[in-house]
Amino acid sequence: MASPALAVTVGTGRGYVHPVTQVIVPSVTTILQVLDKPALPRWAAKSVAEFAAANKDSWVNLPDDAAIDLLKGSPWRTRDRAAEAGTNAHEYCEALLNGEVSIDAQFDPPGLGEAARNLRGILKAVQPQPLVIEGTVWSHKYGYAGSFDGIHIIDGVITLVDLKTSTGVYSDYSIQLAAYKYADMILKPDGTEVPVPPIEKCQIWHAPKEGSWSVVEMDVTEAEFGVFLAALEVFKWKNERSKKVMGKKIRS
Repeated sequence: MASPALAVTVGTGRGYVHPVTQVIVPSVTTILQVLDKPALPRWAAKSVAEFAAANKDSWVNLPDDAAIDLLKGSPWRTRDRAAEAGTNAHEYCEALLNGEVSIDAQFDPPGLGEAARNLRGILKAVQPQPLVIEGTVWSHKYGYAGSFDGIHIIDGVITLVDLKTSTGVYSDYSIQLAAYKYADMILKPDGTEVPVPPIEKCQIWHAPKEGSWSVVEMDVTEAEFGVFLAALEVFKWKNERSKKVMGKKIRS
């Protein structure tokens, strides 16, 4: 998915601007960055080590500062490539759902690996009836917004769907889905608002670049929404209150 409509940059994260009121609120994914991810430092260290071992000729004769910059940046270059592949997969899925690309196509767009075939496999198996494709939710009550991948009728049930190309499916995806499920409105680029329909089920469509696809139902309740609201409070504290709590130095 390309940068969503109504999205703006807020600090180092993403926000959304309401086209009528001009109010800016933080995005769901930016808010959730406050959650601890203990695996991230281990992944980053492993990524640097793997890059260093596989690319010795590219850094061993560089000046120290240049070598350090090259090595320490390797995890984020990997992350950015994965993000680009995820964006391409979302765009391909949208084209399939809109009928712009045949679900029976034999050609796989470059750079998607097995994700293209996996997406076609999911859609053939699930046979969704789209209600909203690539929409934006807005919460007036709590002050956040976010872009969801789709709301579909699947097996006669209104289902909120999130597409993931990650290596696995993780429990904290349910928190992201809860933020979408319990938002007030779906906000259109022209400022029109319609209520979020009553979501009966939530699914992750897992279409990795390597390996086979899966559809995973997620149990998304008010408990998960409570976790999201707690993260929202932490986000607000870090971005607002934390800048005001320190007074002047009276002794040193």
